[in-house]
Amino acid sequence: MATIRDVYHRDLHAILKNPAALLTVFVLCILPSLYTLVNVSAIWNPYRPSETHHIAVAVVNQDQGTALRGKSVNLGKAVVNKLHDNHQIGWRFVDAQTANDQLKQGNYYAEIIIPKNFSRRLASIATAHPQRATVIYRTNTKDSPMGLKMTETAAKSLVNQIQQNLVYNVNKIAFSYLNQLGDKAHHNESEMMNLKDLIIALGDSMDLATASVSTIHDTASDMGVALAAFKPVITQAQHVDVVGDANGALKDQLTTTKSAVNRGFADFSTDLSTTAAQAQTVNRLAKQLGRRASATNRGLINRQIETLSTQLTLLKSQVTPLNAFLKTVNQQKNLAQLNGLEAMLGGTQALINQQTASLTALKKGLNTTGQVNQRLYDQLLSQSQRTADKMRLLVGQYQREVRTGTNAIGDHLIATITQSQQLLTTLKRGSALNEKMLTTMIQGNQLVATSTGKLEDKLTAGKATIVGVSNRLKLTSDRNMAAIISVLQSSPGLMGSTLAKPFNIKNEDIYRVTSFGAAFAPSYMALSIWVGCTMLVAVLHTAAPREGKLRKLTDRTEYLGKLMIFMTLSLIQTLIVTLSTMFILPIHAESPLLLLLTGGIISIGFMIIIYTSVCLFGNLGKALVVALLATQLAGSGAIYPIQLSPLAFRLIQPLFPFAYGVSGFREAIGGPNIGTVATNFFVLAVMAGIMLWLGLLTKRPLKHQTDRLTRDFQKTGLGQ
Repeated sequence: MATIRDVYHRDLHAILKNPAALLTVFVLCILPSLYTLVNVSAIWNPYRPSETHHIAVAVVNQDQGTALRGKSVNLGKAVVNKLHDNHQIGWRFVDAQTANDQLKQGNYYAEIIIPKNFSRRLASIATAHPQRATVIYRTNTKDSPMGLKMTETAAKSLVNQIQQNLVYNVNKIAFSYLNQLGDKAHHNESEMMNLKDLIIALGDSMDLATASVSTIHDTASDMGVALAAFKPVITQAQHVDVVGDANGALKDQLTTTKSAVNRGFADFSTDLSTTAAQAQTVNRLAKQLGRRASATNRGLINRQIETLSTQLTLLKSQVTPLNAFLKTVNQQKNLAQLNGLEAMLGGTQALINQQTASLTALKKGLNTTGQVNQRLYDQLLSQSQRTADKMRLLVGQYQREVRTGTNAIGDHLIATITQSQQLLTTLKRGSALNEKMLTTMIQGNQLVATSTGKLEDKLTAGKATIVGVSNRLKLTSDRNMAAIISVLQSSPGLMGSTLAKPFNIKNEDIYRVTSFGAAFAPSYMALSIWVGCTMLVAVLHTAAPREGKLRKLTDRTEYLGKLMIFMTLSLIQTLIVTLSTMFILPIHAESPLLLLLTGGIISIGFMIIIYTSVCLFGNLGKALVVALLATQLAGSGAIYPIQLSPLAFRLIQPLFPFAYGVSGFREAIGGPNIGTVATNFFVLAVMAGIMLWLGLLTKRPLKHQTDRLTRDFQKTGLGQ
């Protein structure tokens, strides 16, 4: 009895020994790869300027211009001049009649008309009644849909040119208006840059300024309360019996003094937190200096160093009084916690002094060599980071270990004051003068508290405006004086989202797919394999001739033997498709081995599905395979996201083998996700296994019906 091997060897021998058969099979193996090569090459990168400049788009400028603050402007003409330098699209600058005729004839894909009132409407933004300008965009909807998509790029490009020219011309006229002699602009440039840097520095310091004013306000208020509470002590000193009762009203006043001392420790905590925030600001500025170190603008680097120096001086002025306070308190009551805190604060002072020295050396080196010394910068950055870390640890240690012991310190201070009652007799002699001085001090602190309170309110009210202007100035180039003046002069409404472009978009791809064609290659590769399998079953017979050793061939042996030869030819087709894709197009595959393995699995899976369909149903199976190809192409997400397909396609999409084939090639080309690769292989194996089981199970029962339908069809003379 014939075996599967006999069937396979018989077909292989027939192909190799017969020139006509060998040529036919050779062509069948080559054609699928041509399908991928031709189609992917045609769409390799259709949006690059070298391709899109062939897309003809007419531009008709009918703008009559207008006057803006006494200056004649024609924004339509300015836009056209800019488009002459834009080679993204094949612009055709023609009159209205020519544009209309060529558009109707299909020679132009689109027409853009700049109307007569274009400049006048755009210039109305400077009036009390602004109007929106209109640009007419006409397309020939009969032509290529992809061409229409590309002309949308043209329309967006035109809109960008209009926005840029509007901002440029408005700022240019405003600049000229402010500088009547024109050439004064260059002489005033340094002053404008200093103003810009000052506003940016002010914006960066607003948080620190409001916090500092708030601290001064709270400190003055608490000091006023403490002095007011202490004033009766001086008055009572005239009537105190020093040797007698010392436990009366004086002790009540001392308790009030204790509360004021505790408030002083609370203020110290606030000041410590503010200083820690300032240390973080210094560290941030040091990092910014590193980012600007490669800039060619030496003035920009110098300004950054000056800003850092100013903030470093401010940090030093904050740390010094904190250290002095700790030393004073520690002299009254020596605590281990305060000793540790005082030592850490002293170490922070030393680090700040080191930073100042490093910054001075860095600036000196910049002035001498014109470049930032990397070693000095690294040293400065390390010192600023250590300072910020130390201040953060100081805040935590103070809250954890020291703040809880401040009541004991207050009690000790009160005990000290109680022991000093023996001095009250001396105080009595100068009580009148002391009382007058104390009253003046109370009034002074109340005045400071009131003034700083009002100042804090005004700073808070203006903070948003200052920070907003500062952030917008950071986005402007030092060379673009018109943009700087526009920010300083304009209201938020004028430089709003309609005209401004406050940010750039940085594209980052998580997988490496280098071109439009490379992104479409997985779809065409899977399609080529399916088409190749379909061509094989359409040209070659799925039944073996019953002659010689194959005379007593069983249906299942025939099914498996012919399947082997079809899978062999499909694997050859797939190998040619994958290798030509990598080396002829060429497409970069993140994992070439995975690409070959994926192609092999897809080839075997597709071949089993297609071969079994034709074996079981004959010509109807061939029609089913072609219909399945069209359905999968539309509903598998190969071309467009599956979410854009109708609901019916979205529901049956997981049943399409084509979807897993495309996904497998995408993983190999862009970069594999192991979970997705495993899922694709598993589903294709399950689908192929089910079809193989159906073929073995139903080959014999369906053979009689299939053969009869084929014979009847052949009798019509319409097919084989």
